[in-house]
Amino acid sequence: MIDYNYISKKIKSKGFKLADVANTLGVQYQTLNKNLKNNSLDTIQKVSEVIGVSFFELLLPPEGFAHFYDEQGHWLGIVRKYPYSQEADSVHMKEQFQQEETKEIEK
Repeated sequence: MIDYNYISKKIKSKGFKLADVANTLGVQYQTLNKNLKNNSLDTIQKVSEVIGVSFFELLLPPEGFAHFYDEQGHWLGIVRKYPYSQEADSVHMKEQFQQEETKEIEK
């Protein structure tokens, strides 16, 4: 999910200011701000390149998931949070039950 506040915090956490990023991209601060608030994927891609992160690292992960980093702080991807939610467990249990039921019918 695209979230302007999340992207702004990530930019700051990497030691940049929005004005610095705008200057590097050759656009005015207001233009960058507007494009980020309007969820411009092209702008987000360019920002990710300027601050040295993956495009996906600038996206807010869906509920139940989180960004995953190694010990050195390198981004490794988006993973499911632990412990798994009850909803995820119930879906998994339902799938497992259906698989077992199918196996019994095949016998």
